[in-house]
Amino acid sequence: MAKKGKGFFGALGSALGSIPVVGKVKKAAKKKIKKAKKKLKKALKKAKKKLKKKIGKVLTKARKL
Repeated sequence: MAKKGKGFFGALGSALGSIPVVGKVKKAAKKKIKKAKKKLKKALKKAKKKLKKKIGKVLTKARKL
């Protein structure tokens, strides 16, 4: 399978990224996005765990009846 090109905007981003000031801003934005994704992933994991625990309690009560 052949590797796809960057396209117009990809090339534009790479060209702008080579300028130090823009590169720093891009890097900072990427870092912020990565941090937000990590936070969301953690929250979803916590919610899933809580839900599993609740379902487990319901099943335990059902067995006791």
